[in-house]
Amino acid sequence: MIPDPLRILCVGDGSPGHEKQTLAMAEAFGRISSVELRWLRVPQGRAFDFYSRMAALTFPVFPFFRNAVLKKTGWEDKDFSPHLIMAAGSHTHGSLLVLAKYYKARTLICMTPDFLVQRQVDLVLSPLHDGKKAGPGLLHTLGPPCRRPAPSLRNNDQGLILVGGVDASSHIWDTKILIRQMEDLLERKTIMRWQVGSSPRTPAETEEALSLLAEKYDRLSFTPFAKAAPGWVESAYARSAEAWITGDSMSMVYEALTAGCRVGVLPVRWVKINSKFQRSLDYLHEKGWVLYPGEEAAGEIPRLDEATRAAEEAVKRWWKKD
Repeated sequence: MIPDPLRILCVGDGSPGHEKQTLAMAEAFGRISSVELRWLRVPQGRAFDFYSRMAALTFPVFPFFRNAVLKKTGWEDKDFSPHLIMAAGSHTHGSLLVLAKYYKARTLICMTPDFLVQRQVDLVLSPLHDGKKAGPGLLHTLGPPCRRPAPSLRNNDQGLILVGGVDASSHIWDTKILIRQMEDLLERKTIMRWQVGSSPRTPAETEEALSLLAEKYDRLSFTPFAKAAPGWVESAYARSAEAWITGDSMSMVYEALTAGCRVGVLPVRWVKINSKFQRSLDYLHEKGWVLYPGEEAAGEIPRLDEATRAAEEAVKRWWKKD
């Protein structure tokens, strides 16, 4: 039977994207059982990363390393004995393993870790596009676990466009092509009003072009990432019937699906011909989850909720809840 309350310790690395995944899982467990939640954020730097992994490998032979890691993290709440420790991001893995052995707790990691870490945790949530084999300790998910938005009145005339940006290792960014795609969208969907948001990766020239586009179309407003209030994108998901997202922003595609939006993808050119991200998008497209430019949704798209599905599967595996 699942503990009540379920004590969860989330290990964070300061990355908003990573910590949103961990928080999504904590909230999903909270929909199954009452939860007591604590956060621990690990120090930055490769030295601590290496040191914490060594402490995990030598536990309990050299307790000095273990105790040093616990001290370095600043973890003071020793009386909070978690049933479950969760994390996302490779920088958290060493600390998670040390804490799990210290407390004899269950462990869950979002995103596929390296092989050595994977062998030591109870459950890995591995995006399907990573191509890893499912098994007792690895559960496939459609993208990362995402938070459910707060209930809101959705406006059928409201649309959202989210723009990614430069990442030379994965794709070729082209502002002119993006603007052309957006103009085509605006000309096809003449009755909709659009909010546009950028990201930390969006180049200055792209943001300038988006500002000019907003001047050209009075039913389009642009909020640069630097000026967006906390929670802006989550509120926009909740209000929007439709969201179009550049193909490089995979996490936002899954966030919008989880929020219940109809989702379209504005394609980018990938560096690798057989990009795992494009394979993931093509899988979603084949299943009817996302649209490509020029397409219209044939009917209602079921809401994605991978965090809840993963939490229910973990409970079934560990605590045999009916």
